[in-house]
Amino acid sequence: MTLVCTLDMLSTLYLIRAHIAIESNPWMAVLLAHSYAAFLAVKGATFLVPIAILEILRPVRPELVQRALRTCLFGYLAMYLIGSIGLKLIG
Repeated sequence: MTLVCTLDMLSTLYLIRAHIAIESNPWMAVLLAHSYAAFLAVKGATFLVPIAILEILRPVRPELVQRALRTCLFGYLAMYLIGSIGLKLIG
């Protein structure tokens, strides 16, 4: 999960800097307008904090954490695909 989120974050930044893509999330777009560091810090925190919490819970509820991570990964990828398709239809 961490790898997928990190690759998404870095590829988004690369594509935006190369003028190939735009940030469709208005809150993240504001951060990007401020600085790349602000974008990376907030975007990283949006997935690193929940993953850290789940890792703390793993010894207590391993099956719950496994299900939560799988569900989040599926949801993340689905949102990415839906968002990408939506942007292509609009643009």
